[in-house]
Amino acid sequence: MTNEIQTQNQTKIVSPALTSQMFMPTTYADAMQFCEKASKADFIPSGLKGKPMDIFLAWQMGATIGLDFFASIQNIAVINGRPCIWGDAALAVVVSHPHYISHDEWFEIKGQRVTSFLTSDPDLVAFCSITRKGQEPKIKSFSVKDAIQAKLWEKQGVWQQYPKRMLQMRARSWAIRDAFPDALKGIAVREEIIDLPSEDYHVIETKDVPKLGIEAVSQVIAPPVESKKTVETVVNPDTGELIEVEVEIKNAPSFGDVYKQLESATNIQELIFAKDLARSAGFTPEQISQLATLFKKRQTEMKA
Repeated sequence: MTNEIQTQNQTKIVSPALTSQMFMPTTYADAMQFCEKASKADFIPSGLKGKPMDIFLAWQMGATIGLDFFASIQNIAVINGRPCIWGDAALAVVVSHPHYISHDEWFEIKGQRVTSFLTSDPDLVAFCSITRKGQEPKIKSFSVKDAIQAKLWEKQGVWQQYPKRMLQMRARSWAIRDAFPDALKGIAVREEIIDLPSEDYHVIETKDVPKLGIEAVSQVIAPPVESKKTVETVVNPDTGELIEVEVEIKNAPSFGDVYKQLESATNIQELIFAKDLARSAGFTPEQISQLATLFKKRQTEMKA
């Protein structure tokens, strides 16, 4: 397929590749101006709206592993302060690597490959094999029993709605990280990180509550409040497209609780704790903006 470009005297036939070059700012100022305008567009994911610096950072992080601007903002997520990549995008990065040979994904029950099965079968196991040039295939698995042991199988949200897909993505993420750590450059796979408890990121230590995780400490600092609902972006297992599903957050802190926690924080650890609470609560963009402003203010005060 070709495109026609009209000039004064003639029509030139050009390659589509030459007419579809993506705009690329050449300076930091131009890039930030571009991100500022992009942050107001409906095309931008809701989590990045009004956040030009977050857009810029997602863009740059995606660029380090070969993603363009649009792929980066659609597939780079921040979970508990840690940048992650969606599983399908991670596989795309691996497939485009010069040392990639092949990959295979399948399910087994009691050692036999299956294509039709019940996801409730306790013997169901998802496998992913990735072969890299000059190496033996890296084969990783994740089973229903693994999910039960990790307390994921009864978890509300995508594990209840798309258990087959979640098993597949867990096996895939492990195989990708083992076979192509250089391709991802240390960026975690989102489907794996989202299930880690908050205490895997920050440990809060106080005189009265030693070495308790975020969830436990929140019960001491603020009493339980009513559940809230938030929207989480997941992969539709049938179409492979990103869709939004409603997820209930139990004992979610209120905006006032988090605001008071930020105001009363006496050290960086307590400040980070309050920041983690805010991330888990499903606040509106306006509330998040207010909390972010207060967080930066308190952080500056503590560093002074």
